[in-house]
Amino acid sequence: MAENVIARLQGDHYQALFFWSEATKLLRPNQYVEKVTWESNTTAGYDDVVTQYVAPGRRCDDLLITKDHFQIKHHVSQAKAFTCAALIDPDFIGTTKATILSRLYDIYKQDDQIVTNSRFIIINTWGVDTKDPLGVLIGSGGALRMEILFDGKSDSSKFGKIRRAWREHLQIETDDELRKVLTPLRIRHSYPDIDLFLDMLSERLELAKLQPLTPDQRSLGGLVELIQRLHAGGRKEFTRDELQRICEEEGIVLSEVITEDVHVIGVRSFYKGAQELHLEVHDMLCLLDKFVGRFPGEKVSWPEIYDEIQMLAQKAIDARKPVKLHLDTHLSLAFGMGYVLNSKSGVVASVVQKTANKKLLWSVDLDTLPQQPSNNWDFSTHFPESGGNDLTVCVSVTHDILHDVLQFEQMQQSRPGTILSALINPAPSGTVFKSGNHIYTAVQELIARIRREKQSLGSGATVRLYMSAPVAFAFFFGQLAGPLGKIVLFEYDFEQTRDGSYHQTISLPILKH
Repeated sequence: MAENVIARLQGDHYQALFFWSEATKLLRPNQYVEKVTWESNTTAGYDDVVTQYVAPGRRCDDLLITKDHFQIKHHVSQAKAFTCAALIDPDFIGTTKATILSRLYDIYKQDDQIVTNSRFIIINTWGVDTKDPLGVLIGSGGALRMEILFDGKSDSSKFGKIRRAWREHLQIETDDELRKVLTPLRIRHSYPDIDLFLDMLSERLELAKLQPLTPDQRSLGGLVELIQRLHAGGRKEFTRDELQRICEEEGIVLSEVITEDVHVIGVRSFYKGAQELHLEVHDMLCLLDKFVGRFPGEKVSWPEIYDEIQMLAQKAIDARKPVKLHLDTHLSLAFGMGYVLNSKSGVVASVVQKTANKKLLWSVDLDTLPQQPSNNWDFSTHFPESGGNDLTVCVSVTHDILHDVLQFEQMQQSRPGTILSALINPAPSGTVFKSGNHIYTAVQELIARIRREKQSLGSGATVRLYMSAPVAFAFFFGQLAGPLGKIVLFEYDFEQTRDGSYHQTISLPILKH
């Protein structure tokens, strides 16, 4: 019983957290939100929080959206996962009859214009079963990939069986009507836990000129109590002016606005954990439409993607301010951003590094860097019989990747002259670095060793670079990598969506003709 009470309290807190995350949009500059509602009770099953946009609406996925209806669920365990069957299973949402899809269909039957102009968004900390077809069907922003689900094949095909099961559950006759019902659905699974969401909320409160959460404040505290008290008093809809007045009365408006004299930029090629990145930055590059999972989409090339990285970096340079970077992206792109924002760019940069339960801001203080190199690495060299001229570099920070790289290079029949393994001391882990200076000294030491190895191979040797490391490391590595000459980067297929191996990404420097 006690565990059930704790789970319910955490669920209530999570819903309150999400409400305030949406409500801060009312108080941000360049306002595009007109109203935020807590527990609207107008669209059953998707009514925990409703965000209404300023007319004529917000352009999302080629649709003009006037409202977003959110259903929020926090779970203390990962006991379940989203599957195609779960969407029509009452037990998955703890009911005896209603399901995720039946609730959406009931709304559709009441007024089909609601689903035409709205999105119905599930916010859930549970993930997707990687063995289930739903993992393939969920695309950018949580939308179902209609071109795959409605593939034109018969009901006996893989996705035809899913369509038929969903139609029969909803008692729908045609695929056309099923498509209309499903179009506004968004499944945003694997949402951040409470600790990480608190970090995100604190930044948004400050940007909205409200009191941010202090480092020792590990619960929503007064904000939970405030929204619950307002709701008990009959207040559940809030406009900009109303929320501003309430916050002033509660004394949570910043008396002196804390403004960082920095230019905040973000890069997003992964969606998880970066759903609302646009609220935390001045300039943002969203590359979700360029990728299918970890790989560029059809007719999209890595050089084309890197060109966009360069354009965003130029905005940071033109801002003539220190830069704070949010990098929810591939290591290759984080490295590429650092390559552009090198010491010659004149930009002083810090990187927001996400860990398991919090965010760290990693920057470099050149005045306090140690004068002598530290023993950050356990280096080893390997000399293949191929006798080529290239230098393969394996950088193992979070995981030891030497075995995988050796296996891949052998399969590719590449001809490295030397393979250099750089294994972080004392051992690879996600928490080995303690500061930006720690990373920077490790990168300096690594660069020096790579240059020594290149000397024995000749000035024309190409560095074939493989990394398992935090994005902050990749960025600072890129900043110092200019003297290494030609570099070819590789990314690993972590999700095993193709062959579970490495794939070449960016070659630097980009030669312009």
